[in-house]
Amino acid sequence: MILKLQYGLGFVEAEFRPPRQITELKTKRIATLQRPEEIINQALDQPIGCFPFPQLFKKAGHILLLVPDEVHDTGGAYYLPLLLRRLKALGVSMREVTILVASVWGARRNGVPHLIEAEKDREGFPRVVYHDPNEAKSLEYAGETKRGTPVLVNRLLVDAEYVIICGTSGYHSFAGYRGGPELIVSACSGRETLERNLLLACDLAPGRVHPRCYDGVLTGNPVQEDMREAFRLLSFNFLLHTVLNDRNQVVSAVAGEPLQAHAAGCHMVDDIYRVPVAQMADVTIVSCGGHPHDRNFFEAHRALHHACRVTNPGGTIIFTAECAKGLGSPHLLPANSAEVLRVSAPRELGHYPPEIVWALSTRQKARDYRIVAVTNLNEKTVNGLGFTPAASLRVALQIAQSALGASKLCYLIPQGSTTVPEVV
Repeated sequence: MILKLQYGLGFVEAEFRPPRQITELKTKRIATLQRPEEIINQALDQPIGCFPFPQLFKKAGHILLLVPDEVHDTGGAYYLPLLLRRLKALGVSMREVTILVASVWGARRNGVPHLIEAEKDREGFPRVVYHDPNEAKSLEYAGETKRGTPVLVNRLLVDAEYVIICGTSGYHSFAGYRGGPELIVSACSGRETLERNLLLACDLAPGRVHPRCYDGVLTGNPVQEDMREAFRLLSFNFLLHTVLNDRNQVVSAVAGEPLQAHAAGCHMVDDIYRVPVAQMADVTIVSCGGHPHDRNFFEAHRALHHACRVTNPGGTIIFTAECAKGLGSPHLLPANSAEVLRVSAPRELGHYPPEIVWALSTRQKARDYRIVAVTNLNEKTVNGLGFTPAASLRVALQIAQSALGASKLCYLIPQGSTTVPEVV
């Protein structure tokens, strides 16, 4: 058979003699005939765990809409104008509305003013503010979590009378889920808060990532639990999150009391993207699913993260990721060095590049599995990651030939970045 996998904007392919037992892992293909606006309106009309939207916001004072930096990729072109129209209908002046654009790295000028242009009233547009985690004067201290994370968040979250958290529900490789608490602690906080929280994923003494820090895990996940504790130190009125299919189309939405609505969105994400399997495989062949999932290694790591979850330790993983933009962070390889990872007490690190978590995860995977990488990264970089470089998919299959021949089970994951397999 011909094995053909997405790779960047194209494909890689090779002749493939599959082992006796090979299983392809795929997510559900979800589509809808409903328009995104209808889906979002239905969620707003039936909020979870709180009063109806008109009762909450009729003639409300200063309202803060929190949106992620990648607002276009979350259905923001639909929900932002829709929310503003609803608020105007309730007698809220656009002068009383501020849109805060959240981002881990510092928000870009991402086109929010263009999305809301049609919603201008006689008093003008809502104010748009871009969060910068390094701008100390824009931060407010809200307390400290039991795990010692100082909660420094954008001052606007504290000063606003009403806060609506907008975004999308999805998976996070270490925090379990995106959106809700993650949007506050990762994307609307100060650098120290982000770093301290994310470092909870690292168990540096044995040089491993905490076993509960994985997509879809809430209970026992120290990163997510710390986020939720920080979240409860603040007051938020409402959450509106979309749920997207693998083509980035809005197929559902949740709204209401922030933690309850976020939980409902997480359940929907599980239903679409979680793939239960009965046993671990000896060999896994995984593609990120092409661009944008494999534009750099930082993004592509997600697919490898998922493949390792269902591969026996000591097994072989064929990993295809173009990585046309390189590693994606200048800190990945330095953070991967033994000098940093040798630190035994996480709090001794002080300020550190957040990429250390991805670096530690990569180092752990390279130690536990034989990873054969088909990628545009140069050979020195691939070796530095601890992988075996392969010039093509054909060469990768040849390198893994003995493992494939001896394997009792092989998994094929064509859309590795969005497919979240789990042994049940």
